[in-house]
Amino acid sequence: MIYIDKDLCTGCAKCIDSCPFAALSILNKKAVVDESLCRLCGVCFEACPFGAISMPTVRQTSDANASVADNRTTEFNAFAPLFNDPAPFSGSSRPFGGGQGRGIHSGRGGGRGCGRRAGKGRRMGRRR
Repeated sequence: MIYIDKDLCTGCAKCIDSCPFAALSILNKKAVVDESLCRLCGVCFEACPFGAISMPTVRQTSDANASVADNRTTEFNAFAPLFNDPAPFSGSSRPFGGGQGRGIHSGRGGGRGCGRRAGKGRRMGRRR
């Protein structure tokens, strides 16, 4: 969850304009976040010119080696865009390679047999 410092927020709405998930709004001249829409992408954090937005980070405690979320740090969570950004997956309908299950024969032979499907034509490792 992002944290918005009400003392630093001026209500300029630059964070609202930059949010790709429409998770921010203005209430009483201050930015507020809708937790159900926020994906922690960090775009609003970068857009805020006053440093009023903080991103959560994970730090190690020395007592029990447990991870603790620190909601009031200003470090950017660099991995959040990798897991929350839908752009890399938009437009792809199947995994790389097409899911055909058969490869193209590209063995020895100086170009002979090029373009034939694996298992057909000249077999690799045999001499005629």
